[in-house]
Amino acid sequence: MNQDLYEKLKGVARSQSVITYSDIASLVGVDIQTSLGRREIGRLIAEVCAHEVEHGRPMLGSVVVRKDTGMPGDGYSKGRQSDDHIIHTPLSMRDFPFTVG
Repeated sequence: MNQDLYEKLKGVARSQSVITYSDIASLVGVDIQTSLGRREIGRLIAEVCAHEVEHGRPMLGSVVVRKDTGMPGDGYSKGRQSDDHIIHTPLSMRDFPFTVG
């Protein structure tokens, strides 16, 4: 798991804010303009989300949003599905319990 990304997402959640995918890309040094770069961003965020779920916490990926919509990307919704059921995670900032690990 990318520790810089993890710490950044925890800070964003604690401040009850959001961060864009492009800001995340800059942080981890990935070109989000390429499909390979977008997949890598998704993979890195998914690792953080999996870590949080393993520890009984909501997925921090909910604070990462698209610039154009202000909402998490399609990959976030897909990542919320597990074994044909939905993992309980927040869909808006008001639902996020700001007590992250």
